[in-house]
Amino acid sequence: MSRILERSSPLNLENIVAVVTGCSTGLGVSICRSLLNCNAFVLGVDINDAHETTNGRPGKGTHFQHLRIDITDPTAGEKIIARSAEEYGAHLGIGLLLNVAGIYDDSKGAHNFDDETFARVMKVNLEAPVRLMRTVVSSMLEKEKAGVIINIGGKHVAEGGTGITFAASKEALVRIGATKRTAETYRSQGIRCYIVVPGGLSENHPSDRVKSPTRDIANTVLFLASAMGKGIASGEVVHVGAM
Repeated sequence: MSRILERSSPLNLENIVAVVTGCSTGLGVSICRSLLNCNAFVLGVDINDAHETTNGRPGKGTHFQHLRIDITDPTAGEKIIARSAEEYGAHLGIGLLLNVAGIYDDSKGAHNFDDETFARVMKVNLEAPVRLMRTVVSSMLEKEKAGVIINIGGKHVAEGGTGITFAASKEALVRIGATKRTAETYRSQGIRCYIVVPGGLSENHPSDRVKSPTRDIANTVLFLASAMGKGIASGEVVHVGAM
């Protein structure tokens, strides 16, 4: 594949392996395409097919690979590491982790959610991202390489505009500890960790409030993932399309 962005650009991600969960639809597709346009190697992870991710776009082939697995599988992290090494070489390691995958629930209060829904939302939105963070950070430390982790939050959590299980899962990922604690713990090793909070998504999102085009969110993610993002303090919550 020919380079899309010049090597001298601060957005250039050449020879960096990025793992993107939820790569098959909406925001995941936009993020994958933005990374590919900046020369990254992208390993897309999704339980669904990823035919649309590189359809008609640069990067189809060796730069983009799809790993079809369930991220709630406790062994998902090891499978991702193994596939990355197989496709791009163990020497590169994973430089970027984008936890995009997430699910919503229809419950609005504490009285009307069921245990099955609660468990599923927590597994996808909280347990899986934290496990992947553990695996990827361990790999970064082992290889003594800096890296970036970006988690996707939810704008309407604080406003009470989402289901209670979704709100609980995202608050745990953002404010209660996972993102900020990771940022604080590994700052000296050059590992940055952020949360990006969309102001409602324009695709594949039930909200009818403020919409943030997926390309705007993808561009924000790209900025944070690149050398330009070093000026943003690790642990910050970055809002896109906020009002």
